[in-house]
Amino acid sequence: MTRALLITAITLGAIGFLVWIASYCVPLFIRRADALRLIARWLFTFSCAAFVVHTGIISIKTGNLWPLMRSTLALAVVITVCWGHSIAGGFAGFLTSAFDGGNERVKAQPLYSAAEAKRKRGLIREAMYEVQAQLEKFPNDFRGQMLLAGIQAENANDLPGAEATIHRICSQPKHAPNQIAGALASLADWHLRLDQDVDAARAALEEIVQRFPETDLASRASNRLAHLADTATLVDSRAPRTIVMKPSTDVPIHKMDPAELLPLELDPEAEAARLSAHLTQFPSDTEARELLAKIYVNHYGRLDLASEQMDALINQPGELPRRVAQWMNLLADLQIRATGETELAAATLHRLIEQFPTHGFADVARQRLASLNLEVRRFQKDRVVKFDPS
Repeated sequence: MTRALLITAITLGAIGFLVWIASYCVPLFIRRADALRLIARWLFTFSCAAFVVHTGIISIKTGNLWPLMRSTLALAVVITVCWGHSIAGGFAGFLTSAFDGGNERVKAQPLYSAAEAKRKRGLIREAMYEVQAQLEKFPNDFRGQMLLAGIQAENANDLPGAEATIHRICSQPKHAPNQIAGALASLADWHLRLDQDVDAARAALEEIVQRFPETDLASRASNRLAHLADTATLVDSRAPRTIVMKPSTDVPIHKMDPAELLPLELDPEAEAARLSAHLTQFPSDTEARELLAKIYVNHYGRLDLASEQMDALINQPGELPRRVAQWMNLLADLQIRATGETELAAATLHRLIEQFPTHGFADVARQRLASLNLEVRRFQKDRVVKFDPS
């Protein structure tokens, strides 16, 4: 047993020594100016370590451990003589780095403060020069390229130049998907806000869907696509509004029915028809599905149809857990409102906990389960009850 432990200790020590050489000593050698002297010390130390290993093997075979102990002590002396200064300096540097920041090299980073200051002062061309000077040193820096695109679009009235900058960002590797999607979404915003070009904005959003299918990025882009207006509507929305005043009446304002001053409520049936037709064209519009599910429960009392809409949202691929949990909670609300009971809502909340057991909203669902009976009272007053005409 003693020999097996000794062999294991020697093997682990040799492996640790080699790992130490690869992780610490090789980078140290690259930075050192006295490379030849460092090589000589390494060769001498490695030779002594090999001699100790050889002595250990012989000691194990003969059963006499004294030669191994003497050679190990000699190796310790050699390491102290050759590397004592380096070890002491490294330990002292570890202690003092908390006060002086250490001797690690600071990674060079682009600086855009001068460009942003000139942009605020209205020196647009000078700001672009500052950004381009930094991009010459860091050509793939995402922040700098987005700053340049923003200056081109918003300050220099050069939307084609900004679009070229955005497409250059999209063609560069190593950018995160959310950065690419954010750049294309910014391009869509510029097309809508500065040029009223809905087709160009739609093309930018469709590129997000094509690049990142079945992800949350594609879902959000699809939602924006579903709510894009045509060019004429967009231009009309930005035109000055004309307010048409009604002719005066003889009825004093204080004697009018307050209900006449309130906006007219939407017709649920017409709104359900509109939302159904809208979802046929834009099936990824999550907001429309939520509204349609609420109308199915609140007006028609059809929990089955509302559950179909909510399941379509919950099972949508690539969605964030936060949004899925939000839809599950909404489904539980609709189940309580439609049935006046807690069984279906409790099953939905248990499903949420099983699907996301480690997330924070799973704890919220557990707390909601504990007080689910109290929620029934909240929906009892306006619960929809359908009677059988027969």
